[in-house]
Amino acid sequence: MDGLWSDNEKIFVDHAMTYAVVGGPETIKTKLDRFIDQTDADEVIVSMPIYDMDARLKSVRLFADAQQKLAKAA
Repeated sequence: MDGLWSDNEKIFVDHAMTYAVVGGPETIKTKLDRFIDQTDADEVIVSMPIYDMDARLKSVRLFADAQQKLAKAA
């Protein structure tokens, strides 16, 4: 992306991606646990800014499935 975005845009994206959670159930668990430990959050708001509605719904289903599996394992 060098040359396509400003320094401030790169800083913003790097910061936002620090908290991005991408992956399967174990990756989600690890990253969410780390995030909650670092922030002491008692609530997590999930955002899936995916333009294609079918892809967004698939992402929501996958997250819900992963969340249910993790809840059962706890």
